[in-house]
Amino acid sequence: MRTFRFAAPAFLFSTAALTMIATVAAASFPDVPATYPHRNAIEQLVNRGVITGHPDGNFRPYDPVDRASVLKMLYKAANISADGGKAGCLKDVPADAWYAPFVCDAVARGYVKGYDDGTYKPGRPVSHAEALKLTIAIIGIPSAD
Repeated sequence: MRTFRFAAPAFLFSTAALTMIATVAAASFPDVPATYPHRNAIEQLVNRGVITGHPDGNFRPYDPVDRASVLKMLYKAANISADGGKAGCLKDVPADAWYAPFVCDAVARGYVKGYDDGTYKPGRPVSHAEALKLTIAIIGIPSAD
């Protein structure tokens, strides 16, 4: 399975769907040079509050994005409030985890189901197919079927 990284084509599709705003001054990340091809998309998403850097001030554009983080980004991009009252919806989603409101709300809305063993695997890198499926479901892009 190919893992999803920020600069991957699947997320660029998502980024295009998410970044329909004008660019304003954005925070700079020391590991995202001005020549980085996706810098403008990163800046737009930072300005909208959809993504943030890491606590050390870096962005790490080549690191894989996990399944929990992509849900949070898409919820923020779509301006959807995650209902935290559904925590504990899957075996590996503890009620006190930062991602619990997003995962459990996504389960309740039918955006995700989890695996057959009752888990979500929130730390697993998201695949291109998963990223596209979630973008279509959450952002509301109509599917072909």
